[in-house]
Amino acid sequence: MSDPNIILLSSDDPLLKNERSREIVLQARALLPYAHLMLFTHSDFQSTGNANLTALENELMDQGLFAFADDSVDESVKKEFSTDRILKIYLKDLDRTAAQVLHLIALRITKRNGIFIIVDLPRVSAKFAKLKPREVQSKLKTGTGDAMVNQALGELYSLGAKLQILYPPENDDLKRWVGSRATLYKLPMDRDAVAFMASASEGNLTAIDQTMQILKLTVIGRQITIDDINATMAQDSRYSGYELPEAIFNAQSERALNILSSICGDNSSLTENLGFIISGLDQALLTIADAKKENISSLNRRSAEFTRFFASHRIVNFRTQNAILNAAVNMGQNFFDYITTELAKASRYYSTFRNNEAYQCLQNICTVVGNYRIMALHSL
Repeated sequence: MSDPNIILLSSDDPLLKNERSREIVLQARALLPYAHLMLFTHSDFQSTGNANLTALENELMDQGLFAFADDSVDESVKKEFSTDRILKIYLKDLDRTAAQVLHLIALRITKRNGIFIIVDLPRVSAKFAKLKPREVQSKLKTGTGDAMVNQALGELYSLGAKLQILYPPENDDLKRWVGSRATLYKLPMDRDAVAFMASASEGNLTAIDQTMQILKLTVIGRQITIDDINATMAQDSRYSGYELPEAIFNAQSERALNILSSICGDNSSLTENLGFIISGLDQALLTIADAKKENISSLNRRSAEFTRFFASHRIVNFRTQNAILNAAVNMGQNFFDYITTELAKASRYYSTFRNNEAYQCLQNICTVVGNYRIMALHSL
């Protein structure tokens, strides 16, 4: 294997990314049958200063005398003591730490045979895929995070690395994806059932996949109906909580209430879930206020400023970003003040373990987006 094998995967959908990663690992296994799979996460690189790259660097060093050049070595020995590696590296963002990791790979991999690298990234801007290749430098230039990332990616591209950005399917593409998934699981579904599942899942590919796995076990020997899908998905707690601000700021009252009920329906974890929801809504409201102040809606959505703004507020989901922009432009100040006040009440109740009252405040927020007159019933 003379050319380095480096693939960077980016997506905000875990199912797409995990399945693509598995495909790549199988390809790597075909090239390196004795390779050991090793995982590195963001925490492995954490340090008080520069990224801690010692463990990764050791794996990227030339294996030298430890490599098996003699084909007469027993296969079981080769398998146990092989220096071939498949490295899977999880990075939570394209930041300074990521730049240092990527630069180290570019610097060392040309001197290292028998290695395959998969870098797992969250959703990143498409601009990173358009960077031009550049010669590998002995040192990573210091500067802004973007400048360091641009250098490191350019160096990897010069070595044949590829950045694959996986976009979740939407609309008709989502229906086609559901149909192909049903075929994969050998589930007989007509067009209406496929369309219903695509709509009911709200684009959550993991929920679709899990639902199909359940249907495969529970519905045998007949056509899958909409009632089958509805009954299965109704039992599935498919909301993570990140969808709630999106539903609220898109004025989807019924959906917001369903999400809230789904997440908080289990009393055994009510305290934990309420804290998560309150924190998420608080962050979303802060982002709306800052978006108004900085006039983010006027920016090009592909611009670095736009990406940097939402990254700094830890809002990475595109649908939530769109909902926040919509609220920043169209939400009246009275409405914003009402939601802020109700959320503050929920927080106070939550801090004194009055979970039912906190939950009612969140219900008020979900309800008011469908009927503004409800604000008149509550004193601000």
